[in-house]
Amino acid sequence: MNALNIRYLILILSIIIYVISLNNDVFVVLPNEKEHYLSGFVALTCGWFGIFSGGLISICWFANPALFLSWFKLKKTKVSFIYSVVAFFFCILFVVLDYILQGVELNEYGKGFYFWMLSILIMFCGNLYCITRRKD
Repeated sequence: MNALNIRYLILILSIIIYVISLNNDVFVVLPNEKEHYLSGFVALTCGWFGIFSGGLISICWFANPALFLSWFKLKKTKVSFIYSVVAFFFCILFVVLDYILQGVELNEYGKGFYFWMLSILIMFCGNLYCITRRKD
């Protein structure tokens, strides 16, 4: 399998898993002690509002555009890798944080969150593999 086929396989796998994440609950929050489930699609479309709330959590949403840019820049492996590193960093940062907004505590992660992380991890590892394979 040549390098281009491997890149496209990584891309397709990452996109499929990302789409699966959109159709699942990404996390459970406890605003005012009442449990709410948030789907991946809602988190994607409304998560950018967090920018206006300030704090560290707001930058974690930028893992999504970084992942999209990694997909679109796939032919430029180093550029795609840099975007996937940024996406992976924001993804890990989100795991460290335990609240979404002030007064809204993160209770647990749903399947969609793990699919989202897996999609980013696949792109990160796939780009890393393509870069290290080129040097051999």
